[in-house]
Amino acid sequence: MPPFHHPFPAGAVTLDELESKAVLRAAGIPVTADVCIPLDAKLLHDGPIGPAEGGGKIAFPVALELLSRDIAHQSDIGGLLACPMVDGGIEVIVGVVNDETFGPVVALGLGGVLAETLKDVVFRIAPIGRDEALSRIAELRAAAVFDGERGRPSADCAALADVLVKVSALAWALRGIALVRTDH
Repeated sequence: MPPFHHPFPAGAVTLDELESKAVLRAAGIPVTADVCIPLDAKLLHDGPIGPAEGGGKIAFPVALELLSRDIAHQSDIGGLLACPMVDGGIEVIVGVVNDETFGPVVALGLGGVLAETLKDVVFRIAPIGRDEALSRIAELRAAAVFDGERGRPSADCAALADVLVKVSALAWALRGIALVRTDH
């Protein structure tokens, strides 16, 4: 992988969601097109979110997340982040933990509520290639959900493998970062 020129804010130790997505986007990892909403903004009507036909920058449904590097005090909240909800796919979690012995370790599992309930996660030491990524997807106990069920189309495992490879490469390029976690 060529040298990674990251868009880290100067002096940042912890990144907020918007800053983190900028780093992922710079590494070629697809992320949602979120909108930052200042705390004093009007949310509806002439604001940044609303029905698509209403001229909002982002259409319903959205998930709203607090935007802050550290929410120790209410005054530390930088705003809200409106993230578009994506339909029709299988939610997965892709993460990286920097292990003291092995370095960056990439995790893959089913996301959302299934992450905590099934605890179906596979781990591999970074960096990994495309074949290894596809193998990790197939290794999940719930891998059959990617094949489609009850009339649902099959998931795009090739695109998921690409995300795993890029996250792995980013983790390797930025060895020493303690934790990376993203839902896809």
